[in-house]
Amino acid sequence: MRLRLLTFLSVITITISAAFLLPYTIDLDAQRDQIAKQISRDTGMDVTLQGPIGLRILPKPALKFENVLTTKSERSTGQNISLVIAAGTVEMGVSLMALLDGELKVRDVALGQAKVRVVGLEDASGIMRALRLFPAPVVMFSDLQLVLTQSEGAALRFDHLNGKISADATDGPFRITLNRQGRGIQPLSLDARIGSFVTNRLPLRLVARAGTSSVVKFNGFLNQRPNAMVEGEVSIIDRRLLPEFLAKMALQTAHLPSQAASMNGLIQITQTGFFADNLEIGGLNTKFQSQLRGLWPKVKGRAVQVSARLSADEIDLDLIQPFPSINASHAALTSGPIMPPMERADEQHDQLASLLPAIDIDARVLAGRFSLGEEVGRNLVIDFATLKKGIRLNRLSADLPFNSSILAAAEITGLGRAVRLSGDMAVRSSDSLAALLWLGTQFGYDLSFVAETVDEPSVQRTGLVTEFAVGPEAIRLTGLAGRIGDEQIELDLVMSRTEALSGHLDLRLSQANLAILGLMEDMKLSRQSPFFPLDLPVRKWLETVLNPTRDIRDFSFTLRSNDVRAEDIKLGPMVVSGRIAGDRLDLRRLQFENYLDSRVALTGTLHHDGQAVDGSLDVTLDTLDASQILAPLKTGLKPFFFDISGPLALTSTWLLTARDHPDWPNAIITGSGRAGELKVDFDMRTPVRDFVLDAAGTRFELALKGSGSELSARLGLPIPRTSDEEAVLSLSSDAQPGSVSVLEAGLTLNDDQFSLSGAMRPGPTGRRVEGRLIGSGANILPYLGLVRDTGDGVAFDGDAQIVLRQDGISFSNIDLGLGAGRLTGEGAVDFTALRSNLTANMLIDALDLDPFLPHFSSQTGWSENEIAWGMLGASDANLQIRLANAAFLGLPIDDLRANIRLVEGVLEAPDIIADFLGGQVEFDLQAEGGELTPSFTAAGNFTTLQPEALLTLAYDRAIIRAPMSGNFALQGRGKSTRDIFASLAGAAQVEVLEGSFNLFNMRQLRNAVANSEGGSQNVLPEALFWQGQEYFNRGLGVFTFRDGRLETSAAELLRSNDRVLGKIGGQFDFVERRVSARAQFYDAAGSDMLTIDMSDTIDAPAFNVLWSAALQ
Repeated sequence: MRLRLLTFLSVITITISAAFLLPYTIDLDAQRDQIAKQISRDTGMDVTLQGPIGLRILPKPALKFENVLTTKSERSTGQNISLVIAAGTVEMGVSLMALLDGELKVRDVALGQAKVRVVGLEDASGIMRALRLFPAPVVMFSDLQLVLTQSEGAALRFDHLNGKISADATDGPFRITLNRQGRGIQPLSLDARIGSFVTNRLPLRLVARAGTSSVVKFNGFLNQRPNAMVEGEVSIIDRRLLPEFLAKMALQTAHLPSQAASMNGLIQITQTGFFADNLEIGGLNTKFQSQLRGLWPKVKGRAVQVSARLSADEIDLDLIQPFPSINASHAALTSGPIMPPMERADEQHDQLASLLPAIDIDARVLAGRFSLGEEVGRNLVIDFATLKKGIRLNRLSADLPFNSSILAAAEITGLGRAVRLSGDMAVRSSDSLAALLWLGTQFGYDLSFVAETVDEPSVQRTGLVTEFAVGPEAIRLTGLAGRIGDEQIELDLVMSRTEALSGHLDLRLSQANLAILGLMEDMKLSRQSPFFPLDLPVRKWLETVLNPTRDIRDFSFTLRSNDVRAEDIKLGPMVVSGRIAGDRLDLRRLQFENYLDSRVALTGTLHHDGQAVDGSLDVTLDTLDASQILAPLKTGLKPFFFDISGPLALTSTWLLTARDHPDWPNAIITGSGRAGELKVDFDMRTPVRDFVLDAAGTRFELALKGSGSELSARLGLPIPRTSDEEAVLSLSSDAQPGSVSVLEAGLTLNDDQFSLSGAMRPGPTGRRVEGRLIGSGANILPYLGLVRDTGDGVAFDGDAQIVLRQDGISFSNIDLGLGAGRLTGEGAVDFTALRSNLTANMLIDALDLDPFLPHFSSQTGWSENEIAWGMLGASDANLQIRLANAAFLGLPIDDLRANIRLVEGVLEAPDIIADFLGGQVEFDLQAEGGELTPSFTAAGNFTTLQPEALLTLAYDRAIIRAPMSGNFALQGRGKSTRDIFASLAGAAQVEVLEGSFNLFNMRQLRNAVANSEGGSQNVLPEALFWQGQEYFNRGLGVFTFRDGRLETSAAELLRSNDRVLGKIGGQFDFVERRVSARAQFYDAAGSDMLTIDMSDTIDAPAFNVLWSAALQ
């Protein structure tokens, strides 16, 4: 037993010793060429052995080579496949018995530090043929460098590969395992099983992983005949594909889970292409039911044509976001494409993409619902096709949130932040404002200032079409046209996307309503103004647009509209251009072509410091008729009257002071121009940014200089002035706290001076002016509408306390000198009714009434100028007037009382009572004027008038001394004084009481004639008159007025015995003031004694005195 054991151990020892010693006893280098030929013959490869050769017996026989170069090629169907292996070390497992018999039987091959290059991999079939080129059933490798190269030079290199390729036979089955790991490189793994190529239908299984981002699994079959086809189930999970596709459009996924893209389903790959009718493609946390088609190119170098249709019930687009810092600097935009914020790819990934054929994709994505910006839309359709350098969107349509929709077609070019999008788009919305705010949020713009300014109901309905281009530097809208609300709009827009928001806007509107644009939120339309930009509430709009806390901006704009309105106020065609740079607005031009029949233009610069607007504006206004544009100013100046019609040209400068200005916070407005022939100068300083005169601290000055005739006419003063007479109107106000303003006003008309000093304060019916009115001048008659070509005027000088209100004017303490007389009293004018109404109580002392009466000129007669009864037409009136110590025709009126009522141009003065000529006159007066043809009616009676003073005034002596009583009725009508006198009509009756006739005494006159020379003459010398008198008991006269003439119906003086003393007959023409009359006188016996004919003018009549024979 021991011997057997010893024998066995000896054999083993010898065998082991032989295994260790044998490799050292065989010189394999001497057999290098033989071994190389044998390996080449057995493997079918060209083998070059450049290094030493060794033999290993344990643990299994193997040949060891260094610096081995192996090549092999195969030609099939026109393709050349070649395999080149350059290995640092090669261990070739062999059969020891075959080796001892002189044969080389390779069991496996292990490659170390090898470089493998496969050339000619044009398609998948090339890969299959390359597997047959490997030299052994089992090929293992470590730290391998694999280079896959197409025939035209595109190469893909993989480093640091470890794995094994095994085959049961040359035609398979095959199993390939491969992995790569190392610091700084992406891990790769592959496990593939391929059936035998001997069979027609061979199984094919594949699992490939690229790090943790991509997994590809396939389980199916390869059918070789009659046409090669692969079919099976594919499963792909990839976290790189979707982010890289989005990165081309400068987009990214919101979070890591949404980066994963997947594909599961059956696929069929043929020689013509690949097909899948029921794939489930996943992406953005959404499962798409998909159809996929791909066609291999028929011409080498062409792209694979892929068409796809993906549909989902709902997709969450909020999972897609733009890259951060879209408003990048120019350096960032020009630094090349960016990588998505995810696991970085190595170079081999890009090399693999270059090795694969180009792919053109034509896809349609459908979603019944989609989420975007935390809102829900419907009916999303995205139809796109990939281009060589971009993507073409054939259709993008969706029903957006807020009752909006979009239809677009575009092209996407460029990479990363250099991506560019351009195309055509149509949008529609019935909730435009909400949609605009929502869209602005999606693109990173805060458009809340739009919502804060525009009138929401007016912009709700929108329909627009436009060409657009979105690039890394700017967004462009070209040829935009459509409607916003009821307004038609055309627009061109360029808006930058860099750090400084800049661009240009060219907007054209058929009609623009400032209310819609948000410029009317506080405007009071009753306050239209020539300075309407100050009345427009632009402060809020400017605060929003020029807010210094907003992003840096530099934006120019041009706006045009054929019809601009402020609600119902027409501003006419408008042009505005300017630039918004940071917190500054440069207004190059703002022009309203027909704002209230006027052209208004503004230029200047505005700045906003976050709390207030400052800057400077130049404003010009030009109109042929200022009635409309100055109507609010006229309303604001009530109860002052000023005719604002006619041409107006103004140039003004508005300085809105900044906080560092010494006049802060005042707005300073200065201007000048012309109103007709009047020069206008004004200056205003106000701490509020509005044209408000009663704001505390506001100082306003206005001066009008020029033609006296024009200024008088504008003030409504019925006084003609020549153009060479200068007139000045000045007005100043200084507003105090409590809404009280110190007011000073002055008016100079040639030598006439008027001034008003007082205060303006709020009242229950509006502003109220209280103060002292002072006036002085050479003639007051023209101010009363009593224009005289000749004659002295009535000087005036006085003052009164005055209160002016919106609803009226009141006077008190009136003390006015009128020539030698004086007027005192009080009164008020009420404006509340349709026509103003004057109520006054006046006492007039020592007034000479003659200057106020119509004047007869010896050269021209009565005036033929149209009567301007301004007072009768200006207002209604209720006057109580008392005249004391007045003078009429040079005769004293001791006292006169009248209550005058004026209604709508009709004057009624009943029961006027005057103590005149020692008697009393009572009469009623009615006159019409204003818009009516002037007329008057007077009727009354008089008692015990003593005519001596009147006759003495006219003829230096009183012809009759006797009290008179009677009655009269008189009327006249006409547009001029002459017409009035020419139309006089009426009647009068006079009764003369007992008195004396002082021209002559019949007896004395007979004696004088008898003693005079030439007694036979028929003419009585004037020297014989005024030598005596005749007494009469009574007299009676009846007179008729007709067509401006006074005619006697009967006029007699009777003696005490009722015999006639004298008879008078004839007429007097009031128009020409000419008389034609005859007086016949009788003696006590009733004999005709004397005839006196009177003719020519009443002022200097011609007398012809004849006596009868009885007088001789």
